[in-house]
Amino acid sequence: GYFMESLQFSEILGKDFMESVHNILQQPIDGHDPVAFIEKVKTTMTVFTAKIIEHKLQATLGTGYCGSYKTNEAGTRLDFVEHTDKNFVTSAGIITLKRSYYYGGGESDFPIEKAYPFLKDSFFPDVKAMVCLTCSCEPYQMACTILRKIGNINISPASAERITKEVGGILVKKEDKDVEAAMVGQVKKREDTNREIMGISMDGCCIRTIEEWR
Repeated sequence: GYFMESLQFSEILGKDFMESVHNILQQPIDGHDPVAFIEKVKTTMTVFTAKIIEHKLQATLGTGYCGSYKTNEAGTRLDFVEHTDKNFVTSAGIITLKRSYYYGGGESDFPIEKAYPFLKDSFFPDVKAMVCLTCSCEPYQMACTILRKIGNINISPASAERITKEVGGILVKKEDKDVEAAMVGQVKKREDTNREIMGISMDGCCIRTIEEWR
């Protein structure tokens, strides 16, 4: 069982990775400056983690293959063209997933993106969260440097700005809806309250009509 499991991992990770691990284990460590060795281990383990995530996600999500052709909502036929690779940035490193590509009537379609909308963007949700958190404390350039050194996430200032504005726009819309709903609730409450507790006499006097007040 252990042999088969090791063989499966070897197939997932590839020969180059296994050789990299072997080479690292053979290298001596400078006791006065272990940083270089630590960086090599981090880089290698990032590849390891990314490969595991890549393999598991691909097996779970699939490619979105729907057969030799599919039809859209308008009834247009889209034929299967090929499986295309797309790189994604995750907090564990860069992974590559295959997606089924369909085309017809001037329209391109990746069914897997409709099933899993987060695949439309090259940056996974965990990375977006880290980018927004870092950019809320530092300018884009510095935030990208921090993400690269601490999280091993390589992202450009332009992409960081796009992500923060995109997420910020979503949050603003959500906040507006919450505020609007709260205001509508308050207005309705005031209207209901006014009808229930206020009475106006002939001379214009307002009289409370709730609980013991008459």
